[in-house]
Amino acid sequence: MMKRFSPDVLLVGLITHDLDRLTTRHFSGAKPVFKKVDEKWTLTGSPVPTRQQRLKRQLPLIIALPKLLLDISLRPSPSETDETIAELGEWLILEMRREAQKQNARPIFVLMPWRFELDPTQDMGLRGQKQYELLLQTCNQNQLECIDLFPQFRQVLKTHGWQDFEAQYLQEEHLSSKGYEIVAKAVGEYLNLTPVSTQ
Repeated sequence: MMKRFSPDVLLVGLITHDLDRLTTRHFSGAKPVFKKVDEKWTLTGSPVPTRQQRLKRQLPLIIALPKLLLDISLRPSPSETDETIAELGEWLILEMRREAQKQNARPIFVLMPWRFELDPTQDMGLRGQKQYELLLQTCNQNQLECIDLFPQFRQVLKTHGWQDFEAQYLQEEHLSSKGYEIVAKAVGEYLNLTPVSTQ
């Protein structure tokens, strides 16, 4: 894709929950999953099968549900999961930077919250907060260009209160169109402050 369009800037949105999902499979198995093979991260389950292919091999619910519950029960502890996601996150980010630089593009990473990280009393929110801190650490340690939107969204939440914030800025677990307006404005302001070189 980058070779086709030759962008000056590569914007990469980072959501901790998406990193979590990259290491777990759906009960039908029809999604890409990163696994550690011989000490190297490898993408499995790719390319994603078509809907027709998926339906052919999808397990009946009476079998799939117990299988999913078993998978969940055998998952590593939260601390082990955090370490795995932190390692995978750093590897992916550095790989994307490497690929962008090969194409003379400037990689900028945008850290975006999702619902549960803005309501961190929930277990998923606490885990997401930990993973967010690890992503931020990766950005700082590797001197990456990162736009951290967590403080901005927390300020909006503080101003509006949860009920109003949920109605206006969230759509289920993720941001609504109004929430993404905040993202677009922040990215635009960042690019205006740090213009892209035309050379």
